[in-house]
Amino acid sequence: AGGVVATDLKSPVAWAPVSQVPHRDGSVGHFPHIIERGKPGIIGVLANGKRFVNEAHGYYDYVSAMVAAVPSDVEVCSWLVCDHRFLRRYGLGYARPA
Repeated sequence: AGGVVATDLKSPVAWAPVSQVPHRDGSVGHFPHIIERGKPGIIGVLANGKRFVNEAHGYYDYVSAMVAAVPSDVEVCSWLVCDHRFLRRYGLGYARPA
């Protein structure tokens, strides 16, 4: 009551990289990429095709590096790029491993 709370948080939000997943009913869900980013054989790239972070770092670090790397007048987004071998071994999002 009337007190001030001070924290040492970097940000008041919990950032995590997610994929937008379209559902049959037209709505869009989200799939968080928490674990697979740290596996060998995947990279995160910006719209310009350049890698911007060590994908194995924490999800907060991934998103904050993405925000910092994108100009303020451009939509903030990235793509996780992998090959068939990676997908068969680990899966990615809703694409489950073989």
